Amino acid sequence: MPISVNFSNNQKHLKLNKREWAGKFDKLAAAIIRNLQAESPPHLKKQWLKKVTDRGVFNVVFVTNEKIRQLNRQWRDKDAPTDVLSFPMDAEEPP
Repeated sequence: MPISVNFSNNQKHLKLNKREWAGKFDKLAAAIIRNLQAESPPHLKKQWLKKVTDRGVFNVVFVTNEKIRQLNRQWRDKDAPTDVLSFPMDAEEPP
């Protein structure tokens, strides 16, 4: 199964064309995997990279500043908005 990218827009400030952005995220995910396969960092285990390549899923969600602040507080104990939050595929309870 190839890598899949799920995209959703949970904010109303910016209008986003889902089809256009989904295509961009598909290309980005493929580029990330190619780069990791070509030159993976020392801490990245080959078995993990194979898992991601075989059945990886990227979930991209656009949210409001308040929502990202809430998630940042919940998951990182930082009471401030941030640009990006990421979670490993083996996280117990990612949002």
